[in-house]
Amino acid sequence: MASNTKGIFISYRRDETAGYAGWLADELSKAFGEQKIFRDIDSIEPRLDFVEAVELAIASSEVLIAVMGSSWLTATDVEGRQHLQNPDDYVRREIATALKHNIRVVPILVQGASMPHADELLADLAPLTRRHAFDVSLAG
Repeated sequence: MASNTKGIFISYRRDETAGYAGWLADELSKAFGEQKIFRDIDSIEPRLDFVEAVELAIASSEVLIAVMGSSWLTATDVEGRQHLQNPDDYVRREIATALKHNIRVVPILVQGASMPHADELLADLAPLTRRHAFDVSLAG
């Protein structure tokens, strides 16, 4: 990747797909360099505003990789509400922002996940269903 090429943002849910996101970040770092890969846990310095740091990272990215596990669509918070129904959910916000700004979004399916249908998503995420997804298995 040329030094002037924008970065790669990895969006994922920590409680479901952190291991896959870490593996993917490691592999992409080997190919493109660590400085080109943004993964929240590795890329946000202490004391920085999380939302601002994420928004800046998305704006400076050429690609957002959405790591989607088997419960990506149905994951709930402690009160039983679906994460993706919450406009402040980080994963929803990350993907919706990338889609809104015409940043390439690449869904990576893990754990037997399948792409949701447009009618299962709110309007800001519905364009995700028109993206070609890659099914990734860590099994060797």
